[in-house]
Amino acid sequence: MTSCSRGKLLLCGAALGALLMFVAPPSASAKDKKPRVTARWGCLGQGVATLTSGLNTGLTISLAELIQFDTDNKGHVLSGNIFNIFGGEACTFPIIGGSYDFDSSGVGKASFNLTIPALDPDGDFPCVNFFLALDPSDTSVTENYNVVLANGKKQISFSSADDFLTDAAPVALGADKGDLLALTGQCLKQ
Repeated sequence: MTSCSRGKLLLCGAALGALLMFVAPPSASAKDKKPRVTARWGCLGQGVATLTSGLNTGLTISLAELIQFDTDNKGHVLSGNIFNIFGGEACTFPIIGGSYDFDSSGVGKASFNLTIPALDPDGDFPCVNFFLALDPSDTSVTENYNVVLANGKKQISFSSADDFLTDAAPVALGADKGDLLALTGQCLKQ
């Protein structure tokens, strides 16, 4: 039988703490705690798309999205904008909502609900054309991403999810209508 004398009290306390770590199961709240972030984010996404119909079938194009959005600590995307440019034509897509969810390791999903403006600022390009797979009459769409939270909740890496585009009427461009754009990128907490 051992006892903790005055000089050994610190050592005995540490030994007891270590023993309890192995005997007592972790609490459910600590084990299942999901990261939440209230922040403004700035992102750059880049990708490629291959045209699958029309005169330019097989043409591969590169594109970029600048994204700025705000989140709360309840898993909601509150607002923001996505700025796209393609061949000299530019459109701004307001983010009118969305969601995000990370598991305890920081891996998860995010979605942005977008309003599609009718035309670009100079009025010569239908903004729905940025999405390649949507019906010209669509006025909204949701972009879906796989995400990883990193760098102490200061950075998000993302890639297009399967299906990347949802909540819109697709045109007949093949069996998997939501996956014509492949975007990857990173967001930094602003």
